[in-house]
Amino acid sequence: MSDEDKFGVCGIIWVITLFLCAIVFRDWGFPIWLGAILSLVISIAISMTIYSKWTKNK
Repeated sequence: MSDEDKFGVCGIIWVITLFLCAIVFRDWGFPIWLGAILSLVISIAISMTIYSKWTKNK
């Protein structure tokens, strides 16, 4: 898989985790602004961790 494909897959993972975290935080009763910030931070951390591990194994 090329680096561009890996970056695209990580983008899809980012979007999915962003929405899932937003739904979970909304169900737990977090304020909207806090849920948005936490969702963004968590989803970026997950996707960048996966991407860095994929590109490190070259």
